Amino acid sequence: MIKRTLAFCCALILLFTLTGCMQYKIAINMEDNIVNRLKFQIAYNEALMDLLGEEVYELQDGIEQLFKTAESMGEDGSENNLTITPLTFEDNGYVFKGTTYDYSFKGQSGFSEVNEFLKIVPLRNNTYRLEVKFDSNDEISEITGISVEEMEEYADIYHSLGFKAELSIITDNHIISHNADKVIGTEYIWDLASRIIENKNKPETLFIEFKVSEDAYVKNPLKEEFIKKYELDPNDPDFYGKALQKVNVLYGTDKGLELDSELLRLQGALIYARLLGLEDEIEAFAKANPDYECGFTDVPEWAKPTMNYLVYNKLVYGKGNNLYGSYDPMSEAQFTALVLRALGYSEANKDFVFVEAPQKAYELGFYITDTSGYEIKNSDRLTRRDMCYIAFNSLFVQNREKSGYLIDNLTVMK
Repeated sequence: MIKRTLAFCCALILLFTLTGCMQYKIAINMEDNIVNRLKFQIAYNEALMDLLGEEVYELQDGIEQLFKTAESMGEDGSENNLTITPLTFEDNGYVFKGTTYDYSFKGQSGFSEVNEFLKIVPLRNNTYRLEVKFDSNDEISEITGISVEEMEEYADIYHSLGFKAELSIITDNHIISHNADKVIGTEYIWDLASRIIENKNKPETLFIEFKVSEDAYVKNPLKEEFIKKYELDPNDPDFYGKALQKVNVLYGTDKGLELDSELLRLQGALIYARLLGLEDEIEAFAKANPDYECGFTDVPEWAKPTMNYLVYNKLVYGKGNNLYGSYDPMSEAQFTALVLRALGYSEANKDFVFVEAPQKAYELGFYITDTSGYEIKNSDRLTRRDMCYIAFNSLFVQNREKSGYLIDNLTVMK
């Protein structure tokens, strides 16, 4: 219910702001990474109320009913608290009247389902990014039926009638970065009205990045147990490679793990198969289908059993002209997409968009407990070290069905 309420409040601004005689403010309160309070303020220029007609009152009744429903039906069955207060103030010579809806509820983190409005993305080392999507004027025009040209033409009139719209986030967290227009104490404020009427015709993400208190730190017992079991040192620069070597996901050569070598597409596909624990299935497939050929002319003989299996089961695809691109560099999006597929996510099911695979990995919390500060320097051409960083952290993320982890596929751990 709270997710619906947040999305609805955002839609209200898009649908009704351009009458030019309203003021809105949405204030979101957050403690650590938990959103637990929403305050929505809506006010009308009293002198122009009659021009808006019955729609104003119907709108206000709809808002009030929505908040009352949210209050009585908490998402976990618990009761929430709603305070409704009449609002009157003067601004720019006009009297504004309206209502403040102050809604507190059992805190929730994530909001991953409200992609159109708000979400909290885990980053790394127990830091998070709260993001609010703000549409372009073209998108707002499509929703409201008011052309972009009209927005620009009547901008001065809107301002003179007192039109304002703000979003604020209130938090005591340690803020690392943000793009708020102004900060007052612990309140970060964005001027939505200016973004609309100044015709900044592009979508924008409003955000704050923050570090939670130590009491709210997320820990991953599976990862900690793994590190302890294999006596690994997280401060070792080769930590990720050595960790994958322990469970036979990464093999070395006479030159060692070659972690600073470029990751090739063929290597990425082989790692993908190992993360899925397909060794037995690959061997059985080769015996049952000795004449099957994947059809790629750039796959060496030693890799064909694995590639034959992956291609037959439509787990990987080539680049055309009978080529897989075995010796092409692999990008972060390409490898992360493979890892997401291994976790049961699918582009076909619209679980993620291929080019946004790295972002999806963050949203799933791949790196939230990673304290190394590791950074991928070239997302277009991964190194084997980069690959190890992604793959190791993926081992301890629940799969899409919430029924297990990639680490469960690795027979060494059983």
